[in-house]
Amino acid sequence: MDGGSGSTPAQDASAGADAQEHAPAAASSNDPLVGSTLDARYRVLRVIGEGGMGVVYEALHVLIEKHVAIKVLRDTFTSRPDVVERFRQEAKSASKIGHPNIVDVSDFGETPSGQSYIVMEMLIGEDLADVLARERVLSASRAVAQRILDQVVGNAVEHLGR
Repeated sequence: MDGGSGSTPAQDASAGADAQEHAPAAASSNDPLVGSTLDARYRVLRVIGEGGMGVVYEALHVLIEKHVAIKVLRDTFTSRPDVVERFRQEAKSASKIGHPNIVDVSDFGETPSGQSYIVMEMLIGEDLADVLARERVLSASRAVAQRILDQVVGNAVEHLGR
């Protein structure tokens, strides 16, 4: 399932968005969504990752004061109904999984400019690319745990695709 930045919501929000490149803080200040409030509920705080098709933000649900991750489809893909529908389907599918190793998706909407977005739980962790750059090699037990997690996510996505 590819619904935005080329990765699933679980990959985007977990471990610092493994599949994402972290944006420098300066890039956040130039982003028109940073500082805005979406649907009178989500105050966009900063960019936390970018991919080819989307940008992931940290936001605050202003009513319940909970931090969330918001994946926003880039403008260039908003005009493609097939991509928007796939993005929406990704949100629906991910929200139905209900597994402790898969990020929870809680909302779907559009920005004032018409970009689709998915709201996910905000997970704090370390980007796998950063771990590998620092450690070069994972221990066998850590690598096995990662492989098991990859299989669980793959099986869940495959199951939902049926």
